[in-house]
Amino acid sequence: MFKSSKPSSASSSVKINGQTKATTTQYSNGSSSTNYYMSPYEQDAYNYAQSQFASGLKNLNVFSPEVLKELNDSVEAYKSKGISQINQIYNPMLQNLQNNVASRFGNLDNSIFLDKLKQIENSRAQSISALAQDITAREQQLRQNELAGRHDYLSLLNNYQNQIYQNAIGGTGNNMPSYQRSSQNENQFGNQLTNMLMNTLFAVIPMI
Repeated sequence: MFKSSKPSSASSSVKINGQTKATTTQYSNGSSSTNYYMSPYEQDAYNYAQSQFASGLKNLNVFSPEVLKELNDSVEAYKSKGISQINQIYNPMLQNLQNNVASRFGNLDNSIFLDKLKQIENSRAQSISALAQDITAREQQLRQNELAGRHDYLSLLNNYQNQIYQNAIGGTGNNMPSYQRSSQNENQFGNQLTNMLMNTLFAVIPMI
């Protein structure tokens, strides 16, 4: 009659402030198992990072009505300020021209007034054209800033999740045999691959 027995094992653990953070169990048959124990705060933060990362990645290029309104309001404020500045420059010029010509000739129906008026209006038109270009650039910059902020936030969340993995690996890696360190290297490679994919994703997503 044969009796079955479980492989013998040896365990090691890492404690911080008296609390076990990680354990490694090594079995005589060459297998092993590791556990990393999160505090309630770590668990909450990790779950939040995962949830926000998934949601943020899905909606990376989606601008909600509220965000679009904020962007449009900022553009309109920039436009209003630019128009006001142009009027502050050219309205006094037109008024001075009218007063000057009227005092000299008694009316505005003469070539001197019309020539000067044309020069001022041409200059105003150029200023308005430049403002329109600035407004377009401003709108694009605001959108790019919004997307850049989202990219940074997702990178922060991704880095936090990876840090949890690194903490787990670091906490159990010191006492690992060679075959288990190989598994650790694979995990590190997986994290590096995740980061590479994230960077590639951000690079191909257009800045609309």
